[in-house]
Amino acid sequence: MIEWYEWSIIPNPNKNIFISITNGFTASFIGIAYQAGKRVDHHNLFLKRVYLLGYAMLFIIASVTFYQTVDYF
Repeated sequence: MIEWYEWSIIPNPNKNIFISITNGFTASFIGIAYQAGKRVDHHNLFLKRVYLLGYAMLFIIASVTFYQTVDYF
């Protein structure tokens, strides 16, 4: 999965609006998990799982809060 994310981001979009939008979309939805995985990559297996579980809980709370806020309007 990490290789697919790294493959999908174009490093130098050269002021092309379509590529910039694609990079922004990919980074905002897939990039969050990628950055979390890179942050815990240097820990041992048990600690990595604990940190990723914490990130998952934070992402769940953030997504439910976002959904409830959007649903309110």
